[in-house]
Amino acid sequence: MIKISDNQNRNDDFRPDRDAMSWLNLINNKLEEHPEKGALPEAPVLFVTGSPRSGTTITAQALCQFLDVGFIDNLAAKFWQAPVTGLRLSQATFGADRKSYFSSQYGRTEGSDIHGFHYFWMEQLKLDNADSLFSDPQSRNVDWGRICAHIAEMQREVSKPFLFKGYYPSYFMADVCRNIPNSVFIITDRDPLPQALSILEARERILKDSAMWWSMVPPNVKTLIGAPVEDQIIGQILGINGYFRDQIAEAGDSIRHMYVSYEDLVDNPLMTLERIRERLVALTGKDFGSRETVPKMKPREVIDRENSWVKKFSEKLALVEYTRSVN
Repeated sequence: MIKISDNQNRNDDFRPDRDAMSWLNLINNKLEEHPEKGALPEAPVLFVTGSPRSGTTITAQALCQFLDVGFIDNLAAKFWQAPVTGLRLSQATFGADRKSYFSSQYGRTEGSDIHGFHYFWMEQLKLDNADSLFSDPQSRNVDWGRICAHIAEMQREVSKPFLFKGYYPSYFMADVCRNIPNSVFIITDRDPLPQALSILEARERILKDSAMWWSMVPPNVKTLIGAPVEDQIIGQILGINGYFRDQIAEAGDSIRHMYVSYEDLVDNPLMTLERIRERLVALTGKDFGSRETVPKMKPREVIDRENSWVKKFSEKLALVEYTRSVN
């Protein structure tokens, strides 16, 4: 059984402290919130997602500073069973106008920056292994009314639309859009070659093993485990991107979504953020206030074409493209 959390295999710099997590579990059990039944989010609910190392974190950070939206930061995320309590503590600590550092370590941010809120979504969507990511939420008795009520209370606390990093919700886009009013998925896209190199680096830094699986899983993950590293990583990128496209193709217009190019965001952040805001208004019919804070992006890294991994990934991508062209 493939787990969806790889905390156990991470090196010490990236592994949560076991004692601290035990204490947080006790605190969350004591403070667990029971939101008002029947409450629905009144403002838009945004989910930023994408395959690993495609720019989801910097896109989410940029939107949290450019748009006037609420979000879960690193402090609030520690209260996954009591999100309103977490938001109140965060606002008391950082103030209402939280700043972004516009930095992260493989998706992990610090302080007042946006957090993935993984424990909340794992608990609410009743996820415990990779198979559950591809099963019908109804078969797991997911309570969409409870999820809506939680989000409604988060929105009520900040009096704004709410933005999440949508790692787990993006596996169920049709269900999310059907059950959560005014929900929109913002899907990041990136050139797969530098993306693959970044995933490889993450495996080596976080897990100390380039052959060990890291982060999101595609539907065919079981066929990729044990394959050559380049096959795993390219399969991970293309498999997840394809799964998102398949969900959208199957559900049609019922999945409110847009694609955002990582390269466009880095090269021209203001134009890209304005385009996202215009698209959000078109999809939701709601106006989005703007804080007009635009991040200063780091230039894209230059790829060393003589690097052996660059050659392996390039050859794999060329083979995939050729196979598509003849089929």
